[in-house]
Amino acid sequence: MTLLLNNSKFIIVYIQLIISMINLLLERDALSDWMLLLTSIIVPIVLLTTKDKILKESLFLLNIILVLAFLTNNFLIWYITFELVIIPMIFIISKGSSSLTSKYRTYNRFIIYTLLSGFCLLINLLVISILTGSLSYYTYIISNPLNLSLQLILFPIHLTSYLIKLPIIPFHIWLPDTHGEAPTSGSVILAALLLKLGGVGILRWLIPILPYGYFYYRPLLFLLGILSSIYSGITTVRHIDIKRLIAYSSISHMGLILVGSASLSPISYKGLIYLLVSHGLVSSLLFLLIGSLYVRGGSRYLIYYKGLAVNLPIFTIFFFISLLFNSSFPPSFSFWSELFILSGTFIFEPFGMINLLLSLFFSGLYSILLFSRVSFSYNTSLTPLNDLTLREILILTPLLIFNLIFILFN
Repeated sequence: MTLLLNNSKFIIVYIQLIISMINLLLERDALSDWMLLLTSIIVPIVLLTTKDKILKESLFLLNIILVLAFLTNNFLIWYITFELVIIPMIFIISKGSSSLTSKYRTYNRFIIYTLLSGFCLLINLLVISILTGSLSYYTYIISNPLNLSLQLILFPIHLTSYLIKLPIIPFHIWLPDTHGEAPTSGSVILAALLLKLGGVGILRWLIPILPYGYFYYRPLLFLLGILSSIYSGITTVRHIDIKRLIAYSSISHMGLILVGSASLSPISYKGLIYLLVSHGLVSSLLFLLIGSLYVRGGSRYLIYYKGLAVNLPIFTIFFFISLLFNSSFPPSFSFWSELFILSGTFIFEPFGMINLLLSLFFSGLYSILLFSRVSFSYNTSLTPLNDLTLREILILTPLLIFNLIFILFN
């Protein structure tokens, strides 16, 4: 409590958490309030995991940018915040422990893909604002001033911005590298919050503004989502770097965003919002656990971690529960989100749901394989590792609790 009172950043973020909880109960705006709530949960937890001053300042700046992005109804502010996240993320990545050569490659990919995403968004901003004479979201959805041919041209350009940010295969190359080079706090923020800009962009700024283009390209959205989810699931099964494995797991879950968007109905829309929140909580849990394991063992490769259930029973319990949530085991929040998306997909494309079930199968498969390899294989380690400390348990527990509490909102 003393730490919180002495740090104004925590006070501001927790006030933000209280406000977002009130807004959620009032159901003012489901998407923005859920995203604000997720930001208010993740940022304080990440701030507690780091003592580096530059990291704390970058995280706090990123929190302000993300709050503006999730709440704004102005297209220009949305574009500025969409691009501005690159600045604090560069400082966060710089705090990783990798070599300069590896960081240089990561910087190049991250900056190039981010700028390409912003460039596609800028094209739409200029064209739409010039033709409509407005930057207001409500002007676009009420008057719908864009004709069919223009929407068919603008939709794939606008979509590309969010495919990169989610990311969706083949625009995913930057994400595993960034996760691999970033510190644990950077990976948590990236997976839990930054990727959600792509989901918010699709649900708020793409489909309502370009509805004709959406109906024309719906099969493409469904195909891209299914292929991305299945391919990344297969890639995850064969990966040996735990951090990159979790990164590909994120790509697999983000593919479901496109699948749910293609079958957009009230139930699938609800599932999409739940998926954005549940993935943020579960990915944070996994990256924090992998980060604590890396601090103890000094490696991210699976071959160095076997039989951890013997020396790290508390870690094993947290890891097991996190992987259950990641594979959407009931009654987790992830289970309800994917159940709603499956229901909406069945309404839109009954036979396509078989492919979606295949991607969910790989999600459970790599979770089982990862846990069995790390926890119950033969232990060849010469140096026993220490279990989770009380501080780490107190940081991880709220993420588990929120993942179960949010079931009450069903």
